[in-house]
Amino acid sequence: RPSLAIDRREVEHALWIPVGALHSQDARTTHHFELDGREFTAPALAYGQYTIWGLTYRILNRFFALTLE
Repeated sequence: RPSLAIDRREVEHALWIPVGALHSQDARTTHHFELDGREFTAPALAYGQYTIWGLTYRILNRFFALTLE
């Protein structure tokens, strides 16, 4: 696997995850966060201690729709 260089202003963590682990129904969850004093809930994927949400979630969700279903 190639090493991953990340911009900490954009990404908190970068890691390799098996596609099957994220495509599993068990990986589906929600992410709760606060922005400008308001609370939000967003769809997400869980993998171990990591929660994948936001744009990364949307990209993966579209990928799964196009390639695995």
